[in-house]
Amino acid sequence: MIHAEHADSAVLNDLSGRVIGCAFNVLNTLGAGFLEKVYENALAIEMRATGLAIVQQHAVTVLYRDMVVANISRTSWSRTCFWSN
Repeated sequence: MIHAEHADSAVLNDLSGRVIGCAFNVLNTLGAGFLEKVYENALAIEMRATGLAIVQQHAVTVLYRDMVVANISRTSWSRTCFWSN
């Protein structure tokens, strides 16, 4: 996991730019009006095509004071430092 105080700004800026570029490519290609799953799958394809590793619907356990408060599914993970929902 990358913490902000230890993050390499150049790496994060590059990753952010690549992810945003992928999102724009998907939106410009598909347009508006589809269900979220269509965009999620298209974004995963676009991100993989640009060389990003991505896992869809990754389960995450949320802890509070060492107790599980939720088990959720995040939409997308890339390089373990980006997610969307």
